[in-house]
Amino acid sequence: MRRVAAGAVRYGMCSAVFVMAFSGTSYADTTASLSSLADQARVEAHKWRADAELVQVELLAFGFGIGPSGYPDVNKTGPPGGALFHFRSPSSQHALRMSADMSRGTLRAVPLSAPVSSYTRGIPADVSLDFDKAIAQAKAALGTECIGGDPLASRSCTVVTGADLHMETDGSTLSSGIWTSRFGQNPRTLRGVSRSVDARTGQSTRVRRMSGRSSSRTRAESWRFPKSVGLHHRYVRFAA
Repeated sequence: MRRVAAGAVRYGMCSAVFVMAFSGTSYADTTASLSSLADQARVEAHKWRADAELVQVELLAFGFGIGPSGYPDVNKTGPPGGALFHFRSPSSQHALRMSADMSRGTLRAVPLSAPVSSYTRGIPADVSLDFDKAIAQAKAALGTECIGGDPLASRSCTVVTGADLHMETDGSTLSSGIWTSRFGQNPRTLRGVSRSVDARTGQSTRVRRMSGRSSSRTRAESWRFPKSVGLHHRYVRFAA
């Protein structure tokens, strides 16, 4: 993997697109791509504000996994197609959101006058971004929750619909980040299913209060693939 193009950043009312090339679409490749994109996002965020802190990473647009036939299987989960990196400047209370297209290796930075993520604790650089292991542990912790009830819901219950990494803000003594994986519906209650995993230990954990999660409306509005041409970045100016 290597970065093939990156440009200087201009902020204010602009969004900047950085294009990097990655190969492969497996979970291992995507995890490595996420780490590389996160490193680049931190560099660019510090150009925006010296005190910028990464407070949340969201994984979106999970595809279907490949079944034994070699075709996509709706009951299996594939790698995520996109990610959102949420940065916050404690001194200015402004935010920077970077959207990433995992398949293209592109980043788009959009300055915001106020955070859309209410998590406020910075994620240390040594916290693991290995979402593959976190999701596997979360699935293992589902137990019997996806058994019984509606057969269709039962089959889709273990399918990953989203995941995010953040630091807890509920006053607990937990010092590491938390990966929260969201699945389909419980086949008996039809409620959404989620499990949390400690990013450092890789062990399942019970979080008492999952505060600060962005609303579904915010996530839907904020996720759009970055626009890019070839391997060159370009700037997209927003109306004032």
